Amino acid sequence: MVILGLALTAAVILFLFTLFVRAPQAAPYAAYGLVGLAIVVTAEILLFLDVSFVTTFFTPICWTAYILILDAAVFRIRGRSLLRSEPQAFVWMAVLSVFLWLIFEGYNLELRNWTYVGLPRNELVRYVGYGWSFATIWPAVLETAEFLLATLFRGCGPAPDPPHPRVPAAGWVLLGLVMAGFPLLAPF
Repeated sequence: MVILGLALTAAVILFLFTLFVRAPQAAPYAAYGLVGLAIVVTAEILLFLDVSFVTTFFTPICWTAYILILDAAVFRIRGRSLLRSEPQAFVWMAVLSVFLWLIFEGYNLELRNWTYVGLPRNELVRYVGYGWSFATIWPAVLETAEFLLATLFRGCGPAPDPPHPRVPAAGWVLLGLVMAGFPLLAPF
């Protein structure tokens, strides 16, 4: 199973790299992307050497590096990117990511679909690790979307909005709350 996982990971990396190389270039690849690449390589080596900090925080280390790598790629292709062109929005995205992921953590209190292993004993360090991990989730998803829009789906302009009935904003909020509560009402 590990070999299959490594093969799939290598295939995805090769696919994304091919998209990157074939994309037009609006700016040079930003240095922070190279820092991200160096972080991933270093983290992999230190993980293999069983360095405690890296084994404990491997996920947020690599997601942070992934965000840097992709943001630099998007900047190279478009000449603008989330992290470089809209840093305040990026910070807010990371903060909101923590709270959005806490919704899933709330579901997991009831559903018990996952557990965390190898957590630090020190509560402060553990919660800083949680915060760091959760803060990378939505930025990584959105950076991936930006990269795919700049490469694979380049030129596919946005689809027109379909006609829909006017529902007051409060109605959308209520619908969102109902949908958010549904997994707890029907967990199986």
